[in-house]
Formats: sequence, structure tokens, C-alpha cells
Amino acid sequence: MLTRYGVAAVLVIAALTLPVTPALLFAGISRLPSAEMLLTLWLGKLVKYTTCAWLASAVPEHFVRPGRRAARDELARIELPRAKPIALAEELNQRVTAVNVAST
Repeated sequence: MLTRYGVAAVLVIAALTLPVTPALLFAGISRLPSAEMLLTLWLGKLVKYTTCAWLASAVPEHFVRPGRRAARDELARIELPRAKPIALAEELNQRVTAVNVAST
């Protein structure tokens, strides 16, 4: 596939969730240009991670485990008072522990 399609094949492989290392090995054996390979890998990763980031922001409920949704919603409703950072951390820890105990 790499010998026939070259850089375009590497672009598709980089954009998918497939491992890229075998494709890079075959690209090196096929003597594909390094600059084109670097640009292709960068573009493929940009497409892949931009898509993942968009999906996570558009439909976040699909990426949260079912048992964690209630805890996440409860933590989102917590309104923390202004205090010293250590007191804030302790209070947050107590609330998280209470939410985890309540959800189990």
C-alpha cells in the first residue's frame, strides 16, 4: 500500500488509531521523502486529535463511565467558598469522599 499510494497512505494511517511505527518502517524502506513524511504525520495527527477533542467537547456524556456521571454532576454543583488553598483542598477532599461514598 505504501509503495503504491506513498505519502497519502501514511496520512490516512496517521489519522486513524492504528499504530504508526510499522508504516514509518515501510516508508523508510520505500525511501519516501523525510520532509513529506513529517508533514504528513503532523497533518494526520492534527486531524485525529482535533476530531477527538471535538467529540469530547460535543458529546462528553459518551466519554464518562456510567457510575461516574452522578459524581461528576455532584462535583459540578459544589460551590466553594473563598478560603486559604489548604482549607479549600481539605473541604474539596471531604466533599469528593462524601460523593463517592453516596454513589456506591
